[in-house]
Amino acid sequence: MTTNDILKQRNRIISNIKQHRLRDAFKELKSLSEGAMTWEIGDEIVRIEDAYKLMLQYATQGADDPARNSLYENIVTDLYTLIDRVVRQKLITKEPTLYYNTLRYEQLQQAESITNLLNNYITAIDKNSLYNLISSENNDKKDYAKEKEQLEHRIFNRIWVTFPIKNDDEEAIQHAITSDSIPSYFKQLLVSALLIGLFEFFDEKRLLLLFTAYQSTEQEVSAKALIAILLTMHIYNNRINTPKLLNHFNSIKELPTWTSDVKTAYIEMVRTRDTERISRKMQNELIPEMLKLRPDLYKKLNDSTAMIDMSSIEENPEWEEMLKNSGITDKIKELNKLQEDGSDVFMSTFSHLKSFPFFSEITNWFMPFSLENRLVCDTLGSDLAIVGNIIDSAPYLCDSDKYSFLLSLGSIPQQQRQMMILQFEQQREALNEAGITLASTTRPGQRKNIINKYIQDLYRFFKLFRRKGEFNDPFKKPINLVNIPLITADIDDEETLTIVAEFYFQRKYFEDALNVFLSILEKTPAEPQYLQKTGYCYHQLGDIENALKYYEQAELLNADSLWTLRRIGACYRQLNQPEKALKYYERIESTNPDDLNTAMNIGHCHLEMGNYQEAIKFYYKVEFLDEKSTKAWRPLAWSFLLSCDYIQSNKYYEKILADNPSHEDFLNMGHLALAQGKFTDAIAWYKKSINNNDDNIDAFIESLHNDEKYLKTINIDISIIPFIIDSILYSFD
Repeated sequence: MTTNDILKQRNRIISNIKQHRLRDAFKELKSLSEGAMTWEIGDEIVRIEDAYKLMLQYATQGADDPARNSLYENIVTDLYTLIDRVVRQKLITKEPTLYYNTLRYEQLQQAESITNLLNNYITAIDKNSLYNLISSENNDKKDYAKEKEQLEHRIFNRIWVTFPIKNDDEEAIQHAITSDSIPSYFKQLLVSALLIGLFEFFDEKRLLLLFTAYQSTEQEVSAKALIAILLTMHIYNNRINTPKLLNHFNSIKELPTWTSDVKTAYIEMVRTRDTERISRKMQNELIPEMLKLRPDLYKKLNDSTAMIDMSSIEENPEWEEMLKNSGITDKIKELNKLQEDGSDVFMSTFSHLKSFPFFSEITNWFMPFSLENRLVCDTLGSDLAIVGNIIDSAPYLCDSDKYSFLLSLGSIPQQQRQMMILQFEQQREALNEAGITLASTTRPGQRKNIINKYIQDLYRFFKLFRRKGEFNDPFKKPINLVNIPLITADIDDEETLTIVAEFYFQRKYFEDALNVFLSILEKTPAEPQYLQKTGYCYHQLGDIENALKYYEQAELLNADSLWTLRRIGACYRQLNQPEKALKYYERIESTNPDDLNTAMNIGHCHLEMGNYQEAIKFYYKVEFLDEKSTKAWRPLAWSFLLSCDYIQSNKYYEKILADNPSHEDFLNMGHLALAQGKFTDAIAWYKKSINNNDDNIDAFIESLHNDEKYLKTINIDISIIPFIIDSILYSFD
């Protein structure tokens, strides 16, 4: 049985559960488990199915059972867990993924349970205590630190691949999360291990432990647990329904920080939608422009060594002008604004620094940056006190990027290393002058920063880890927490939804923006701006009829909006209803008679309606209002052609041909020659159209046939068209 077969059968079982066909689900599960299940799983399947049969018996006899719904939910929950256990058991011998490789290794270490490993870790902490370190030899100190870090990796891996977590291990993890003697960074690592395990299989105990972690008084532990809870609910929306989970969830919802935390987390998760766009902007716009500018900068510098200090550019107004003229200044300002708003502007920069061997180990992607870490100590050496604190307090770097920066420091020459350190120290001083101190646990916005940076750490893991394809990426699609019933009420207020909708809208993610604007319109009285933007989203997505529907609703609330009238006119034109479009453009013209675009659109409407003389009047108006513009030339040339005024048509086509002609212009010149009976000239123009078209000759033939309806209006016998086409084809032989 292949992996694909196993997963297909699992999906069939889940489909049966969702359709409330548990009998079929049990039957499929028994079939799936044959030949791979342990006696424990087999006994569990029988026990749970017997409980379900008993419940059915009572239900079909009409017995009153107030606990029936609760019992049913528990059976469904147990059934889901059994499916996961069977699938896991079937895949463990054949899957080459990192998860199953780690699982196979851990199964060989049966004596080292999570509880035993955590007890060993507590002992290792004691060995690393200040008193013991003072009284120990230097080699012993290194050994103690190494032992502690090895245990951290072992515990992370063991928790990650353990499923389901047993009661004793649950108690041990809970004790570690709540203990004052366990360092905060390790508790954060435990949260990540619980979460990464949940990406493989749902486990109620993991989520209960995350609920405990969220109630921690330690900011980092609590904030990261929040993200883990929300991502779990996003992935397993239909499985957070057991009485035990709901009771604990309702308890944390009573905490005063819950609603504001969820809103903050939701907005920060939404920001991940923009990460790849920002990375492309860095790679395709800012960096290439700076590279192109380098030779000019060298020419301006008398001392080539000064190129090392980029901050000196700011001191020379001439160089500033160069940056401004190149467009780099505006791009940097935009990126700075995005950075201030919390957007991830460093993804592109640090993605190239994730190839260090350090990042081959999954645990290191979630390891909080700590000055106690051996890598940090060994890399910085005597600079640990100064540089370590600078990196640790860098406000815009997530933990993963801090390690990337640290590793890059260790691999560059001393002079450049000192320059980088100096830049970070200057940034820290600037922040201190502004009154921003990240070390303060009560600093407003610190919780938001922790949430933001943890999401960035997760995003980097799922996008950059060398074996990322083996993991279910929660950021593959937009994360819409509004769709989770248990937390909808916390984030469906108009203010939060508007922030999210505007974020998507401003960055042109129109499908995402549309969904949120529709949610806003369901919950609040219709306002013109929401209706306009909903219509605009539909318009950008190509749904013209729905766009028109919302534009017209906006018009009812604000009939004077010229923007709305223009959009309605555009929709009617796209729906091939120029008569209706014309009415809206004429309303705009009555308010703003000298607007070029309005005159042009009125001309287009008349042209599409066959009112060629009226169209010509408005195209002349455009030409009169802006003598330097050439935008009216083509519609004038075409209108004159269709009205059989070949002299005027030729006059404008000659202007076009002298300016910047397209293959379409040569095609129309062929039509003009054909209308005048100049067949040789027509064929010459048509051949020129083909030669100037990047597409093949079939595109020309299609265009010629599409224009037959126009050729009929100027009394051209279209039966000649096939002969013209064959004549042209022969000429290319």
